Amino acid sequence: SAACPAPAALSPALRPPSPATLTAAAAAAAAAAAAAAPVTLVGTAYLPSAAEREWVANIGEWHKDACARVASPQWHATYQGVVSVLAEQDAGGEDDGALPPALRERLAAAEQGGLLSHLRYTYSDGSSRSVALEPLIGLLRDHRASCQGEPGTTFQPGVGYWEMVVDKKMWVVMDPAAVAVARVGAPKAGPPAPRAPAYVRALMFDMGGSRFMHAQGGRWILRQYARAGLHFDHVYVWEAAPTSSAEYFAGAPEDALHRVHFFNWPVAPEEGSAANPFTLVKRFATPEDFVVVKLDIDTPSVEGPLARQLLEDTALQALVDVFFFEHHVHINDFKWPGGMEGTLVDSYDLFRRLREAGIAAHSWP
Repeated sequence: SAACPAPAALSPALRPPSPATLTAAAAAAAAAAAAAAPVTLVGTAYLPSAAEREWVANIGEWHKDACARVASPQWHATYQGVVSVLAEQDAGGEDDGALPPALRERLAAAEQGGLLSHLRYTYSDGSSRSVALEPLIGLLRDHRASCQGEPGTTFQPGVGYWEMVVDKKMWVVMDPAAVAVARVGAPKAGPPAPRAPAYVRALMFDMGGSRFMHAQGGRWILRQYARAGLHFDHVYVWEAAPTSSAEYFAGAPEDALHRVHFFNWPVAPEEGSAANPFTLVKRFATPEDFVVVKLDIDTPSVEGPLARQLLEDTALQALVDVFFFEHHVHINDFKWPGGMEGTLVDSYDLFRRLREAGIAAHSWP
């Protein structure tokens, strides 16, 4: 029989792609999909400083004479190193003013010296960011003006107390890097872009707002974040003392009238209550928001349950990024004029566990 003719060669356009071509195309498609996908937070890790680890390990005994210990040669240098950062933090500037140029330098030096604790955020693209926090040592507040009275006597503001502790919050480290971290939509690795936040909204919930321009209200927090490029979209404020809107907003900048929502009634500790601010947090905030909560109402029977709710409610923890709390506890070095519950041992446990849960928890003065 006649031989069959050889099949004609297929043109390049009709040839099936080679395995190598398929692999390269799949890799390119996967890379494109990854680039388009939002960068999400995959985990946090709390990294306490060496000084904090030692205080946490010994606070059961050291809380009895915290003022004397901080003033001792062993701890004085550590304390002064942290204070040097805080001195730059509050230097100059108003709500929209620039951060002091020396602040980042002081922060970097303090971090290199191991003085500060950190929260590290790791993202789905493999990048990570760290935010510096003041270490949990001593009284968890500025000691220079808090330790001037006789041990065991009722607390009396010492020299410089209102300026250093109340006005300037001289034990709260506000790292500018905090504005570049978020749970969803985080930026790629590299220096944070100024005024280009990685969140959908910035929300603040202030329990114990006093008056807007008062040092014990939340204006200091708003100011520090604004100087780093973050401006809050909504601020919700609760104040139990009878205060008219005119009194609360007296002297406030005009834009505060459009962003701040003032509730002149007491907060309630019962979970699910309409008067419990965490109820509003859970209904209104999302993981894509940057959420700051402040709690300072001078009533331990209400503050305690609210703080424990945040500590125990993982759904709430997934919403709250930063927590400021004045924990009114029994301190051997002086006595608060108001109510108290627990000791510094409980404060250390609370703030440490909140930080380990991924919340930047600060002791509010």
